[in-house]
Amino acid sequence: MNRTTITRWTIATVVFLAIGWIDFTWGHRWGLAALVLALVVVYRFGGHGPRPGRGQSPAPPPE
Repeated sequence: MNRTTITRWTIATVVFLAIGWIDFTWGHRWGLAALVLALVVVYRFGGHGPRPGRGQSPAPPPE
């Protein structure tokens, strides 16, 4: 397991604990809103590198 994997899992664990705390403290509606926000952030900025957009070809495989 490399350092990037450990970092990603640690951040994900902290975020989900924070979402649970928000849900417990302010109610299910705010917990759900925090979860949706986290999913949108991961969709927009997360992943395994840039994805090609419209009109762009994917990067060639490494040699």
